[in-house]
Amino acid sequence: MLYRYILATSATSLLALLGYMKQNPTATLLCPAHTGFCLTVSLATNLLNLWIFFPWAHEVLETYMNAEKSGADEQVVKKARMNFGIVHGIANLINYGTMMANLVFLYKLTTAHMA
Repeated sequence: MLYRYILATSATSLLALLGYMKQNPTATLLCPAHTGFCLTVSLATNLLNLWIFFPWAHEVLETYMNAEKSGADEQVVKKARMNFGIVHGIANLINYGTMMANLVFLYKLTTAHMA
């Protein structure tokens, strides 16, 4: 289920970036002062989660679940739980970065049209 969410958010970030580029063909995407930068950050963080952190979190979760099911030593289970918490926390922080980039994009887009 989570994998579908990451795929959906990556696809929508890509579509938003392509739509922005079609409407603003001369706009830069790498300058933080420009609106398109936020869409670039959104897509980059989604792809980072999709290709690096989701598989890593899944691998660490499997290790934790296997350690817990096999009745391993409490220290092994505790370490596996801590590792999963760290990786999952990093993935969530990256998701918050994606959401923040999208919110900044919407803010810049709406305030530019109001002026």
